[in-house]
Amino acid sequence: MITKTQLQDGFKFTYGSEIYRLKDPNMASGFYYVINEKDESSHYVGNVDVIEDEYFTLYTYVMMNRVEIKIYYADCELAS
Repeated sequence: MITKTQLQDGFKFTYGSEIYRLKDPNMASGFYYVINEKDESSHYVGNVDVIEDEYFTLYTYVMMNRVEIKIYYADCELAS
């Protein structure tokens, strides 16, 4: 399981079979987004809406519709 602190510090984590990482483009601005670290390149996945103690919510837009998912830290593993 990954922790909230590890997530915010940018540690890589697995969710399902993919490797992801949280990014803060403005260095500690509090605005985060998630990238997929597949094939040695980074691909945008979605924006982080809320970071709670047990989960975070991720959202993006598909054909002008907001899609949101709640991701529990217990479902994520620290990646090497």
